[in-house]
Amino acid sequence: MGGWTWARPAVGRTAVYASVAGTSTPYVGPRSGGFAAIDKETGQLRWLLASDKPGKAPVYGFASAPVIANGMVYAADLTGQVMAFTDE
Repeated sequence: MGGWTWARPAVGRTAVYASVAGTSTPYVGPRSGGFAAIDKETGQLRWLLASDKPGKAPVYGFASAPVIANGMVYAADLTGQVMAFTDE
């Protein structure tokens, strides 16, 4: 995933959706924030929405659990922006 996937994933029709938190703090390896869709059958990454890395924020990306309702996936990033995606 490129970062930490602490939050509980959401299981959709054919994909699992995971919030990914990253850090701008030096670490053993880079940690990038974003939101990911993983294929339920293969376990392969379908897509990853990368989060912009803010200059001074110690953690960025998505850290809350996504929610699925009415065929949509909802996810909030650490700036407070809520995004909606179609459950594939």
